[in-house]
Amino acid sequence: PDAPRQRVRVLSFRVELPALLGDRWRLLLYALALGGLAFLNTWDFPIYLALVAGIIAVREAESTHGLNADVLRRTVAGMVVLAALGIVLYLPFYVGFQSQASGILPNLFNPTRLPQFFVMFGPLLILIGLLVSLLWRREAHPWRGVIRWLLGVWLLPWAAIALLVVLFLVTPAGKEFLNGIFANPQVQANIGGRSVGQLLTFVALRRAQNPWTFLFLGALLAWALHRLYNILRAGNGGTQDLSTFALVLTTLGLLLTYAVEFVYLRDLFGTRMNTVFKFYYQTWVLWAVAGTYALALFSREAGSPGRTIGLGVASLFIALGLVYTVFAIPARSELKQAGVTLNGEAWVASIYPDDYAIIRWVREYTRPDDIVLEATGGSYSFFGRVSAFTGRATLFGWDFHEWQWRGKALEKQAGTRAADIERIYRQARGQELLDLLRGYGVDYLVVGSQEREKYGVSEVREREFDRTLERVFEQGTGQVYRVP
Repeated sequence: PDAPRQRVRVLSFRVELPALLGDRWRLLLYALALGGLAFLNTWDFPIYLALVAGIIAVREAESTHGLNADVLRRTVAGMVVLAALGIVLYLPFYVGFQSQASGILPNLFNPTRLPQFFVMFGPLLILIGLLVSLLWRREAHPWRGVIRWLLGVWLLPWAAIALLVVLFLVTPAGKEFLNGIFANPQVQANIGGRSVGQLLTFVALRRAQNPWTFLFLGALLAWALHRLYNILRAGNGGTQDLSTFALVLTTLGLLLTYAVEFVYLRDLFGTRMNTVFKFYYQTWVLWAVAGTYALALFSREAGSPGRTIGLGVASLFIALGLVYTVFAIPARSELKQAGVTLNGEAWVASIYPDDYAIIRWVREYTRPDDIVLEATGGSYSFFGRVSAFTGRATLFGWDFHEWQWRGKALEKQAGTRAADIERIYRQARGQELLDLLRGYGVDYLVVGSQEREKYGVSEVREREFDRTLERVFEQGTGQVYRVP
């Protein structure tokens, strides 16, 4: 905490960075690591930037012996500089980046049921409970001030949603947005022709029927925020006390899971599914680290018989959580067809032997830079299997996944590829077939199970391929043609 701070110039402003980022090489390393997270998942960047900000705030409060304006100013300065550098260092990525996300929408009538939440996080919640119990015992008056935080955490989301509803009903832009939403046939199918008033009543009833996750998470979050605020205000976080770091991890995870009870990112799915997936995944990472530390701390500090009971309950739930690991492997890896193996191609050889023969031939007899045309299709399917197993380029892979990653830019980038691929397999003849294939630089055309299933490739169509192209491989119902 007593490390010298560095003053950096951002445009025409001189910014005093927090001690944690005082060294220019450390600042660069933080920015490089945080900025790189956007490649994996865009939302990882702000999430872990918030984690670093929390640690900066604790360190700065400790160095000044309490929370004050300077601590807040340096924390915000650190976040802004890290965010700016994280973007600048990866600017080529952002220049062509297109996101499917298009804003934030309220989650009105899809609350998470507590049993489902516990199935997802049960073992980790037990470990977080051990941490809470230890930190609770360290406070002289653990209840003092918690009620105010609890009311704030519980009421603030509803106040924001109420304000949003009023804006929708009163402002012209809000009315136009609502009319567009209600005109959507999919929305009409879900709300059953209800009016706005009936819909609000429906939302209230749905929320009243499943309030327990909201109440549970809100209570935990209120306590964690209260505890963290007291640490910052007193400036006694202790840079050597990992409990504070575990508390920051826990609080950030609670914020992420609590947030998706009320809002979600508007994307191609039209539901909160992808938001829950992304935020819950990061919460798993945060709570796994905090929970592991909590388990070690509890085994060291808790007295008997509390230690025996706590560790016994934690062991039981960890074992229950591992049931999925044991049974998911045979359930998700088709062990009955392929046998117990680490070879990811074994199930292809067992279930799709002709396609597997094509894959092996392409891998052995084509060049790494050859383009091999195959059928395009939906996500998490067998489409794109030749490209996936050989590394050879194709024209179009999982179409919906491409749409997810590239957003509106896909229309410009892909153009008429999907339609042209279908025309190649279904209709194009003679010179037109050659022009389409050569126009895309295709070297080989594959006919296998997916092409027959999607495009209805028949013996008549095969004869057309034989007249125009050169058949270079055949096994069963699988063929490979070379483009002359």
